[in-house]
Amino acid sequence: MPEIPDHELEYIFSRSSGKGGQNVNKTETRVQLRWNPFRSAILNQDDKELLRNSLKNRLTTNGDILVVCGTERSQFANLRKARHNLSILVENALKRPKKRLKTRPTKSARLKRLDNKRKISLKKISRRNTDY
Repeated sequence: MPEIPDHELEYIFSRSSGKGGQNVNKTETRVQLRWNPFRSAILNQDDKELLRNSLKNRLTTNGDILVVCGTERSQFANLRKARHNLSILVENALKRPKKRLKTRPTKSARLKRLDNKRKISLKKISRRNTDY
């Protein structure tokens, strides 16, 4: 996955909660990152469709992906972490699942299964009460 260009990202900064003491009351360190993959030039149509299906619960009504980060004390660290989280999210969503190859159980596996069934059946038969 190529890196998302800066001009496609929209940043909104706000005051963050958490550690930082009185500093959190006066600095805007929380980052809300917004990216619309359907208007992006780095994705082809197949990738966009794959993103639409795999991230359908994360998309806004406009088709944007939101990533919020406010865990760090500095705005720059939160911005870096938000971009990293977005890239991981998109990278995982674009992974295509491997096609499953049909396999058949081996002859020994079939015989072992049948032998195990026979043993369990004999064990249950031996437990029966035949004193009617």
